This record gives sequence, C-alpha cells and structure tokens, in this order.
Amino acid sequence: MQPVHREPQIKLLENAWILPAARTHKTGSRDWDGGGLYLNSGTPDPWLIAHMGQDTSLSDSDRDAAKFLPGEYLFGGMMKRHFGHFLVESISRLWALDDLGKKIPIAFVSNSRRGMNAGATAEQFFQLIGLKNPIYLAKNPVQIGRVWNAECLYDPMIGEPMQEKLREWIFARISERQAPNLVRLARKIVGRPNFDFDKGNAGKFGNLLYVTRSGLDAGFGRLLGESAVESGLMSEGYRTFQPESHTLADQIIAYKNADRIVLSESSSFHLMSIFCNSTARVAMILRRPNLPAEMQAAIESFQSPDIHVVSASKAFWHEGILRRPVKGVAELDFPGLWSALKSLDFIASARDKPIPSETDLTEERLRIAPDRLSRLAMDTD
Repeated sequence: MQPVHREPQIKLLENAWILPAARTHKTGSRDWDGGGLYLNSGTPDPWLIAHMGQDTSLSDSDRDAAKFLPGEYLFGGMMKRHFGHFLVESISRLWALDDLGKKIPIAFVSNSRRGMNAGATAEQFFQLIGLKNPIYLAKNPVQIGRVWNAECLYDPMIGEPMQEKLREWIFARISERQAPNLVRLARKIVGRPNFDFDKGNAGKFGNLLYVTRSGLDAGFGRLLGESAVESGLMSEGYRTFQPESHTLADQIIAYKNADRIVLSESSSFHLMSIFCNSTARVAMILRRPNLPAEMQAAIESFQSPDIHVVSASKAFWHEGILRRPVKGVAELDFPGLWSALKSLDFIASARDKPIPSETDLTEERLRIAPDRLSRLAMDTD
C-alpha cells in the first residue's frame, strides 16, 4: 500500500479543554487515561474517542480544577518521551504550523511526571525541523480560549498509516533548517524543496544495515542470540548499527541512504517509515506472537513497497499474563532465519551461518529473567 495523499483538515475550537493523562479520569485503553482534547461542551474530540475505543466526558472535578489560558494554541496531541511513541503520537499535527505561523504555542497532553520539558527525543527532533514555537505541557486540566485542532496525519497506534502531506512537511522543514535561502528559492521554482540535509554523508554508514537491539540496557524486547545474527550479517557485508548510540540526525542519514536494512520490530522501524528512500528493501524479523497494528500501519507508511516481515521466531518467552507482549524475548529458528533472508535476497548464502547452542540461549535467557518466564510456541510459517 502506498502512502495516503489528501488535503488534511483543521478547525478552530472556542474555550476547549485539555486534560492530562491521569488515572483519576481513566476511561480508555493504553496510557492516554482520559487525557486529550475536549470540546467546550465537555464531550471529547472524535479522534480521542477513536483512540481510546470508547466514549468519555469531562467531569465536574476536572472543570473546577482547570486553569484558563487566553489566546490561541495548536493542539499537538500526546507528548511522549519514549522514542518510538514520540514519532507516532507527538508530531502528526505539527503540519498545521505552516498555516498558523512560528509564534503560536503548541499545547500537548503530558503523560510524564518527570519535569516540564518535552524530553530528549522531542528536543532533537524539534531542533532538526527548526521548531521554535513555545511548548505547553498540560500536566493539569486546562481550558484554552481558542484551540486549533489539526487532523492527525500519522496514528499507527490505531492502525492509521502516514499521510504523505506529513512526510513532505517534515522534509521541507529539515531542508529549510539546513539552507533556508535555497529552500525559499526552490519553493518559488518547483513548489517544494528537496530533502538533502545529508548531502556528503551518503556513505557514512554504508548501504547494508543490521539495526541491533543488543546494546539496550533492558533485557526484554530483544532476540536471544542476537550476536549470532550480527556476525552472520556482517559476513554478508552488513554494518551493525546501534541507533541509541547515534544522534537522531545520524539515524535519519543511515536509514535514508541504506539500500537494504534488516532489523527486528522496534521503534527504529517508525523512524524508517518516515525517512527510508523509495527504493530501500527492509526485512523486519517478527519477535512477538503477532504483528502489532502499529507496525502494520508503519509498513503501509513506507515510500518503498519492498518491506518484508520475516516470521522466524519459534518461541516467545514472556513475563506474567500475556496481554500486550512487551516484556519478553524471542527465541529464533536460526536455520529458518537464514533461509528466509536468502530467499528474500537479503543475503547471498544461508550456508555456514552461526547458530547458537541451546545451552548458550538458555544461559542468556536466565541472565535476563531467572526462572520467571513462560514459553509460548510461535508459528514460523
């Protein structure tokens, strides 16, 4: 499926309310916990209903506690500190700034108790796109005189892929940040600028990437025996890339210039869905029992149609009751993985590739969570 092209909508709301995410008014799923934009009447914005899966309303206690802010604001959605969730929940309304200007404040729902700043990922991204608008984080109920409610152009959390308008806006902002005078000229000539801030860096990270999770501190959310995946792909000319060790700008450069990328499902996939070039080939190794809806929406957001899901995990070791399988590790079928990557033409040969012993995999699993994980068999077909 190709990215969506259409003109988005924006509307002005008078005396609207914004609630933070708070368990005192929890009514929905995930961690919005009732936070979001509410109309003057107290009924929620329709997008909030869709995201939370059920209707809700503004309580009398929230009305009484609300601070009033005069003036105009753009509603920015949820401000998430988590890298991947920031990309899919915190940037999809910012396109409206082209119409509203550089001075209008942006009001975000906050789900963090850690200070009043937006977080490191947001700071890097906002610097990259040259965003200087004031940021307001709603940590308590607030009523605002005039709120611009812009359409959400990327919401994989409810299965909505990216609309091309958002990608074009991000590329234009990055280009303008790098060379504003040239961009103004390009807009006059061709309507929109090219995204070339990485000019001269095309070979910096190579054209074959394996995006690893082996360097993350947490034990969960990874592949058992991932060092074997790294070494096997390195023998095929791939570079092992640890995104958390690089700036956001360098991650974008790496993904934008890669011809082939292999990774397990992760937050990096959301960044790739925005910035990978239209001819890139991507193989994503499934590490959970089912492909989450947000990952399917991300697949549909790529400019390239050559995105593959590789089902090569034979078991998922998880903690607790398996509702949303976040806390767990995947046990790979290594011969099946190498065979799948060979058949998809991501590697030249499946022969002589490393296969960890059962003893090594068991020792690694026990280091992550001794004696408290349950095994769920997975279908690798």
